[in-house]
Amino acid sequence: MPEIIPARIREAREYLGFTRDQAAEALHCSPLLIAGLEEGGVEPSEGFLVKLAQFYRRPAGWFTGEWEHHPDPDMVRQLNENPRLTEGDREAVLDFAEFLAGAGPAPKPRRDRA
Repeated sequence: MPEIIPARIREAREYLGFTRDQAAEALHCSPLLIAGLEEGGVEPSEGFLVKLAQFYRRPAGWFTGEWEHHPDPDMVRQLNENPRLTEGDREAVLDFAEFLAGAGPAPKPRRDRA
């Protein structure tokens, strides 16, 4: 298993602010499975990796390092030229841009019938 997978699984969960218990509940699995995936003791099946990708709104290839985000050069230039932004601010904006690029289109809102 590529070493990047456990770190990316943990990164995706933490980025969205979920605890291991919350992720396990949403994915209908054990918190011990989430811990094993994040610590590298358990290798996700291809099907479970797809399930993780859907839940965390990331391309499956992001977890394996096969998908890379290339931010818009104009956006990067604007971030770098803004003297009010700290390095942490720039990194947060680029992380969010990567998340949005990989998340795909937003689900269509469901209309409740009255």
